[in-house]
Amino acid sequence: MAKKKTPKRTRAALPELVYMITCDGVAVDPSTSKTTIYGLFEKIGVLKFPATIGRLSLVAKISGGIGKHEISLAVLDPDGRQIEIKVPTFVIACHSRMSGEIHATLTNLSVKKQGIYKIVLKSGRKRIGTPCKFMVSKIKKKR
Repeated sequence: MAKKKTPKRTRAALPELVYMITCDGVAVDPSTSKTTIYGLFEKIGVLKFPATIGRLSLVAKISGGIGKHEISLAVLDPDGRQIEIKVPTFVIACHSRMSGEIHATLTNLSVKKQGIYKIVLKSGRKRIGTPCKFMVSKIKKKR
């Protein structure tokens, strides 16, 4: 009796991060689906530590990785510890030559010290692309 061949399961390839940008806000034109990004930045000044960043928006473009992917977002402090944030998991369906965007807004982000913070995207437990970095530093109060 000949053995029946079972098809090999192929694991979906991880999607690729095309870009990830920190900004003040994002808008999508409903008629053209074009994204407008407001206030790009990579430095945030605070008067004292600990501090709360009221609002920080993020735009990320994901490409490839055919299939559906649950994308999660994490913010790491300068020591590499994850900061508690409330952001949903995003589900992106990727097709061969297509890409998708993630728009997220973080509110009341608590920062305890000066340094470089990182925003990381993950598909499952695997990191996607290079983290987006932003610097938080103390500024002098103007008199």
